[in-house]
Amino acid sequence: MNNIHVIGDSHVSVFSKKNIIIPEYPPNIYMNFPFKIFRIGAPLAYNLGKRETYYNAREKIEHVFKHEIIKGDSIILSFGEIDCRYHLLKQSKLQEKDIEEVIVECVERYVQSVKEIVKDNFYWINKIGFWGPIASTWLGDECSNKDCPIADRMPMRNFVTSKFNTILKDKIDKFNKEFWKTNFYYLSIFEFLIDDKYFTKKEYYMDNIHLNQKTWPLIENELKEKGFLNREKGFLTNG
Repeated sequence: MNNIHVIGDSHVSVFSKKNIIIPEYPPNIYMNFPFKIFRIGAPLAYNLGKRETYYNAREKIEHVFKHEIIKGDSIILSFGEIDCRYHLLKQSKLQEKDIEEVIVECVERYVQSVKEIVKDNFYWINKIGFWGPIASTWLGDECSNKDCPIADRMPMRNFVTSKFNTILKDKIDKFNKEFWKTNFYYLSIFEFLIDDKYFTKKEYYMDNIHLNQKTWPLIENELKEKGFLNREKGFLTNG
């Protein structure tokens, strides 16, 4: 059976199927078959293509590709929650740009970075999933704490996250239409995590920011819908 390699920030921890924050890679790889989970720090989606950043995210992803992934494996990338929670709103104000313009730029950089990273491995990887950012922290106030910066109010942050996800999905759909063969997929449970006023549903969170295992049936169903897991057994599918 092939593996699904989940690579990203601390939000990959939900794939452990436990209410924990998994340790960082390297050196740690968290195994929960068929998932191999790589938490590579807290990099921004915006900066994923850069080298020699604080978290060395690109170098770590390239190392995973070189040493961990074999033909037929799939990948899920989880980035963007931190961008949506703080940095996009901050940059919109600093640059005096419309928030949607800032989101579009971020998503385009993110998707382009992934294309560059996977270009030499594109056709032997089974599926490449972009895990859409989850609903923002249910904490309502702004906070400049470097470990968990928060901008604006909860409904606005979730509006930004919703826009980010919509633009990300559209970008992937457009890319898929341009090529006769592609293996990019958009994955998300965002819509289940907010109410009709864009408030985050606290019952789905194990702390201020991270999902708990009440969300696993939603996640599993999304993975089955997109063909990452077999509908009957929950195992990885090929093709």
